[in-house]
Amino acid sequence: MDNNPDLDSKSEGDDEKGLEGGEGGVKRRRRGDAGERNYTCGCGKSYLSYPALYTHIKTKHNGVTPAGTSQPQTNGKSGRGRPKKEDSVNKIKEEDKGEHFDSHDAQQANNTMIDYLRTLGEKVHFPSQAAGTNGVVSENLDSFDLIQKFPTGVLRPEDYIPVYNELSAIWANKNIGTEELDKETGLKKTNMNRIFAIFIYCISRQLREEFYREFVYFLMMYRKCLNEIGWIIKAEVTGVVVSENEKKVEFCMINNGEYAPDVCNDFITDKWAEYLPNYNTGDFKVVGIDTEMTKNAVFLTQHFCNWLHAQRYTNSRLQINDDNE
Repeated sequence: MDNNPDLDSKSEGDDEKGLEGGEGGVKRRRRGDAGERNYTCGCGKSYLSYPALYTHIKTKHNGVTPAGTSQPQTNGKSGRGRPKKEDSVNKIKEEDKGEHFDSHDAQQANNTMIDYLRTLGEKVHFPSQAAGTNGVVSENLDSFDLIQKFPTGVLRPEDYIPVYNELSAIWANKNIGTEELDKETGLKKTNMNRIFAIFIYCISRQLREEFYREFVYFLMMYRKCLNEIGWIIKAEVTGVVVSENEKKVEFCMINNGEYAPDVCNDFITDKWAEYLPNYNTGDFKVVGIDTEMTKNAVFLTQHFCNWLHAQRYTNSRLQINDDNE
């Protein structure tokens, strides 16, 4: 049994569990998905999506596709060409261009994130933590300087410099400024580097300094994942070939948040464990390599991506997968 929670893409109604034991997975769903179970394993099991079928084959047939397995032909944008790791996240794709966004959603997303972190902080105790205080959330706004305390010591310059520069400007002005909307998609055009900075600014002002370094580290690892596989994921999701010139440019520098939720499975099941040994994170209390700390990374991923959705950066949101086969 794999005790680590995984993130993955499934469609609404699929039966595959994300995390064996029932918790920690996240569903990614598309509102426009068809209800027919057209993805059929040779053993007779049927699913709504290819990733769910892939997970079934991986977990029930040791990755060997049984004879007679079938799936519909995808047409451009709805399909994912690359099979995902063990499925436990569904992306919910909002097709109603912007109707699900309003200012209340945006503020509520901040509050929801802080509420989750406050709950998380009830289980975390840092050595420097005063008795009776929350391990993650501070009682005071702006209790430390986000720039001075930015965890450069635990990161490499290539991991954070663009985000750090964006955050420095935002912190100096105490204002994120205006953001342009794409009239066709209804999404903000803001690139991911700036989005990471905005998220850090909006949420970290209410965090305790002890957790801030782990929070930023987690986000910079998600950014690292986006830069490594973002172009591949975008091509698979859209069905559009990415030019070699585009690939030479850092993904987070020129892409908005639309495809950020699409790397969640790869991030948790592959990249998270790959990255951690290369950084000095041994004193981390919240996110890490063991089961509970990886679960925390799963839920942080869910809340981050849903914050992106509420802030009009993506049409997709994530949902915890508690389905049982």
